[in-house]
Amino acid sequence: MFASIWGAQITRVDGTPSPKDDLELAKKLIESARVAVESPGLQRLMLEKAYSYAMKDPAGTGDAMHAVMSLRKLFPTEGDTWDDRAVALQEKIWRAAPAADRLIITDVYRRMLQHAAERQVRLNNYVESQNLVRRAAEMARVLDAEAIEEVKELTRAITDRQRVDKRATDLVEAFAKGTAEAKPTTLAEAAELLGGVLPRGAEVRALPMGDDKVLTYLSGVLRQPASKTTSVQAAWMGDYFRQAADRPSTPPAKGPTPYRVALLRVSAAWYARFLAMHLELDSERLRVLLASQQVAEELSRGPRPQAFELDRYGAALLTTVDVARNRISGTWAPTGGGMTVTSPAVAALATATPALLTLPVSPGEAYEITMQFMAEGASGIGLVLPVGAGVVTISRSGTACTLSEVKTSALPLNSAMPDLARDTDRHTLYARVVVREGLAAILIAYDGVEIGRWEGKATDLTVPAGYALPDRAAVGVFAVGGKAQITDISVNVLRGQARLLPIAAPDELPLDGSRPRDAVVTQISPLSSSYYHNGVTVAFDAAVPGGPRLTITEPSQEARIVRAGFPALMSNSANLAPLRTDYNRYKQLLAMVQSAPQAYTAADAQKLHQLHRDVEVAVATDAKQRSESVLFAAMHLLGDRYRRASSNWATSIQKNTSAEEFQLIVKYGKTAVGG
Repeated sequence: MFASIWGAQITRVDGTPSPKDDLELAKKLIESARVAVESPGLQRLMLEKAYSYAMKDPAGTGDAMHAVMSLRKLFPTEGDTWDDRAVALQEKIWRAAPAADRLIITDVYRRMLQHAAERQVRLNNYVESQNLVRRAAEMARVLDAEAIEEVKELTRAITDRQRVDKRATDLVEAFAKGTAEAKPTTLAEAAELLGGVLPRGAEVRALPMGDDKVLTYLSGVLRQPASKTTSVQAAWMGDYFRQAADRPSTPPAKGPTPYRVALLRVSAAWYARFLAMHLELDSERLRVLLASQQVAEELSRGPRPQAFELDRYGAALLTTVDVARNRISGTWAPTGGGMTVTSPAVAALATATPALLTLPVSPGEAYEITMQFMAEGASGIGLVLPVGAGVVTISRSGTACTLSEVKTSALPLNSAMPDLARDTDRHTLYARVVVREGLAAILIAYDGVEIGRWEGKATDLTVPAGYALPDRAAVGVFAVGGKAQITDISVNVLRGQARLLPIAAPDELPLDGSRPRDAVVTQISPLSSSYYHNGVTVAFDAAVPGGPRLTITEPSQEARIVRAGFPALMSNSANLAPLRTDYNRYKQLLAMVQSAPQAYTAADAQKLHQLHRDVEVAVATDAKQRSESVLFAAMHLLGDRYRRASSNWATSIQKNTSAEEFQLIVKYGKTAVGG
């Protein structure tokens, strides 16, 4: 099919020496792939070819990146392949970037390098991961303190993981040599050796655990394929690693047990596998649920996990959430290892806006997932699930449970259930998703009882309006029309591996070049429009001379007060009368207020104006998207630069003025801002 459509054009392009027609063909292939949604195989071939042809022209890196990111969205289970290509491409873009755009592109390149380093650790390629981190550190040094700290945190995590892996490898070698003193003498030591530190495989199978029944059972569970693990084994393993994390090491160590957080994450993963398999609402499920929540509460006090800290077969999804980063809408609050969600009351569910949260994990193309919840007045609650190239929601609302959208419509699964708005009992929603060669099968159960199945093309499943996630490979959870308590969301991967996704915060630039989540574009009139991102608002109006109008928010209310109050104080020398300021001090204060950073320069406005023109003249959809992403990147850099300078200036004012002077600045500032 591909040859019949594109064969003649490819032959013609291959026969010419100029790279210009290669790039033109790449653009056509990308545009055609966009509409070939019924044929994922054809889409893939067109995008792969588009990447190859775009790379032949130095001006084609943007189109090549667009092709790679499209492949990443369509085939998320091969994310590592696409991400490796994206890193190589971003390096080319960074090297060729003009000076005016260098900082913007440097930040994107830095985040891509960090993401790639995490992937290499997951593959135990420490040398390559350290090379990537060093390159990321070089990028961070020309950015800001926040970027430097991010790289340092990742470096520390990689170093800790490498130390644990080396210790485990040394113990394995000692076992193989029969060194008696290397045998673990406590559960904690055994857990450090086996608890997610080593992959399943030859290393674990080689461990001779002797006559120790506990260690023999432990190694037996780790030796077997993940698909053979029973719920009883999963619960035992969760308990085992939780106890190992809380048991003092031998000899006693200062502070907590070494690798305690790593052991708790392993425990949480095994508990998640149990909860995703054991659906009966019996005493054992309630016991494990309570234990899982206690572990999740402890983990919630620490930093968000790195990608290589996520177990490959199971995950307690709520332990991966950073609410500030992952919230899409509504009010979400962590509570005791679970999550409370509040959504505004609604008159009709069909038109309601959900409270939506991204769970930044990709479970792949075969998995089972459970959500345990209590609807404390909510009219609806459910999950957003990736299904191959499709996305679907499973919603429990009113007296029904539905699957949406299936060929653009909601598919009822059961319409004779108790009214959710009046139900305060604890319930379990379960889904099993399996995708193979574009065909999908979904099984749904409620409180352990099957309520429906669906089979068909994954591309027939589309996410309803208002339920889209920043990354279509991620899982999402939502509630509508009231309050709900979510006590657990657990996934058990049946094929492949779970992956932690680098979800951008609302005010960050997504790695794939898509529109930032906080972005707002308003077409005011045919001649005027406004763009908002990262606290920066830019209004373009062809009828108004003087270029675009810019406003940038202050970094904090305190900085806003100082920014408004100091000029107001210095606007009239009589205002300083209560301070009895002499002339020399007056000149010092005047110099300080005049040193306030400007929000932007004329060159900044001119640059934004040019970038907006690029957006306006772009005709092809992908070209317009790329031009828009560059405009948002420039706005992002401008906002960060100004707020950093404004914050530093406000801090210096407080340090270099007396208490009486600063109190007067604050007084005038509060009057000026109305606070």
